Amino acid sequence: WHSGLSSGHVTGTVAGLVPSALGSFRTLDVPRARVEINCPMLNLDELIGETSKAPAVGGGATASPVPFPVISVEGQLACDTLVYSRLPFTEFRSPFTLRENVLSFEPATAGIYGGRAHGMFRWDVNNWTDPIFAAQVNADSVQANDFVTRFLGWADGIYGELQFSGQFTGSGWDHSQILPSLVGSGRASVHSGRLETAPLLTQIGDRLGVKGLDQPRPFRDLLASFKVINGHIVTDTLRFTTDDARWSAMGSFGFDQTLDYVVGITPAPGRSSRLSSLIKGAQLRLGLSGPLASPEITLDVKDVGRAFIENLLTPKDDTSGSGPNVDDLLKDLFRKKKL
Repeated sequence: WHSGLSSGHVTGTVAGLVPSALGSFRTLDVPRARVEINCPMLNLDELIGETSKAPAVGGGATASPVPFPVISVEGQLACDTLVYSRLPFTEFRSPFTLRENVLSFEPATAGIYGGRAHGMFRWDVNNWTDPIFAAQVNADSVQANDFVTRFLGWADGIYGELQFSGQFTGSGWDHSQILPSLVGSGRASVHSGRLETAPLLTQIGDRLGVKGLDQPRPFRDLLASFKVINGHIVTDTLRFTTDDARWSAMGSFGFDQTLDYVVGITPAPGRSSRLSSLIKGAQLRLGLSGPLASPEITLDVKDVGRAFIENLLTPKDDTSGSGPNVDDLLKDLFRKKKL
């Protein structure tokens, strides 16, 4: 068979079709099928787009029944390439069942963005105009740049191998329905990677009045737990470390490409010695809010100022009377190191 970009072949058997067609409603008379589906390409986005023209049900409207007879199916699906929600899975393999209009793939395995993923997906189409889905995914060695570009729209900003796990539920056919309804939680980590030049980092550097933040820099031990709710990805424990600082972030990122974050930066002992010795491990905090392309950036130096004063009240060996300049200290934190 062929349909647009998709193609494949189906083999299998069907039992109980005649009693069902004659109008028997006994459970045992529901048709039963066992099939194998093999596809060079299966583009579910394209196929779903053609079968989901009806709008979502809302405001007490009556749910729409499925447009095909009740049938019980067991089988195997194998696809060289499977596209769903613009995600290009390769070597997709999974047993599947269709019972009482609930389609389940479990356990499913596939390649995605250079790594491997496994998990389960269930799709309840009893309400045809507003189907309900649930998914659980674990992924290893995924290219972080591809993943972040697809889900956050931040291209060429972060590189490394991503480990990811999450559970999600939602409803609808297309993105306009799915994203507002999506609820989920999970964890993501990158053992070691690289932050590249990105407009957001450049803007933060400009706001601080320092150079070097827009330069590529390695990082390690990135760890983030997240929740998805009300069209936002909420993180309350995002942390990673660079050679010159420890970074943390709390806040949310909207599917509408808006930010609302507080970023904490703590100088690493021994790397930015003038600044770290002065503020005694206090944290410089940045507020990021508004569109990702041009967020408002605010600087909270309350903790830094307190540590600065405490340091001034501490006796020092240097009695020259000339203290360090705060602007110079910030530049010392972010200046690109010379080898």
